Amino acid sequence: MCMIDDGDGQVTALGNATPTARKAHKCAECYRTIEPGERYFVDRYLWEGKMHNHKTCAHCNVVRQWLYEECGGWLYSGIKADIREHATSGDYPMPVLRLAVGMMWGWRTRLGRTLPVPNVPQTTLERAKGPT
Repeated sequence: MCMIDDGDGQVTALGNATPTARKAHKCAECYRTIEPGERYFVDRYLWEGKMHNHKTCAHCNVVRQWLYEECGGWLYSGIKADIREHATSGDYPMPVLRLAVGMMWGWRTRLGRTLPVPNVPQTTLERAKGPT
């Protein structure tokens, strides 16, 4: 079920940063505009001999964190499809579905307000362990 299982190669990570936007940027995952003043994530990597800068909003980074913890990784520009597949499988709790819906809505309410950054949901392994 995890898309990383079908990945056809690896990227060479060159670095990452968590700047605050001074101008508008586009999230490479949900495609919403990252507004000035928002924190976002930038990964710099080599893929097939080409250098890439991948900008991700804080909301989508929560999805990446969950996929990393649940699946062992994620595919750049593929987290929307991956979280949707997990959420609709029926095997995951409501917080995972909320991540998929949040991405589908571009992390905005019907009135256009930005939703708060969600918490990272528990993974299957954490749920199996139960409360500590």
